[in-house]
Amino acid sequence: LLILIISVITIGQEGPGGVGNDTDNRFWNRLEKSVFSDGDLVSSITNYGGNSLLTTQGTVASQPTYTEGVSAMNGQGVMVFDGTNDFMMIADNSDINTSGTAQNSKDITFVIRTGANINTRQFIYEEGGSTRGLNIYIFNGLIYFAGWNENNDGTGSPWVFTSVSSAISINTEYIITLSYRGNNTTSGTINGYVNGILAGTANNVGLLYAHADDIG
Repeated sequence: LLILIISVITIGQEGPGGVGNDTDNRFWNRLEKSVFSDGDLVSSITNYGGNSLLTTQGTVASQPTYTEGVSAMNGQGVMVFDGTNDFMMIADNSDINTSGTAQNSKDITFVIRTGANINTRQFIYEEGGSTRGLNIYIFNGLIYFAGWNENNDGTGSPWVFTSVSSAISINTEYIITLSYRGNNTTSGTINGYVNGILAGTANNVGLLYAHADDIG
């Protein structure tokens, strides 16, 4: 994984690929601007976006490994997750999951390389729990982009778990984006993009109300 970007909707010149800027892109995790050596365990990544929170992992056994050399992507080092217990976290915060105002738009982008196993369920990103949230995950050779707000919290709710998926291949690099666009009539969408191409659209999406659980 090279970068995680969680953004509001703004087009500018400073962000990755000219999308957004350091303020609008609330979380922009950039390994190439962090100080790691080949083989280091990753305990935290600096956030170069408009929110100051770090992405962290305090448990050594769950820290991914920073790798360069033949494993690099586009000449840049990567984090390698072991597929067993490695994961990173962002603390609860109002930009992502605890705002008192229901959210209606969010873009979440990752750069990833799949491994040899794309059948076991593997979470790329998740916020929320059983009642409300968004996630991106791999399962049975597909990558899923999903969301839900199953409690009747007010305008724009409830709406049940809904997802869109796209076929992926083993040992392959991808740029993936979940684009959430909800509204107060539950007629919004979740779009999934793979390498900049729309993979599909999930419909009947409403507002996303505050939800606990750290972001992973």
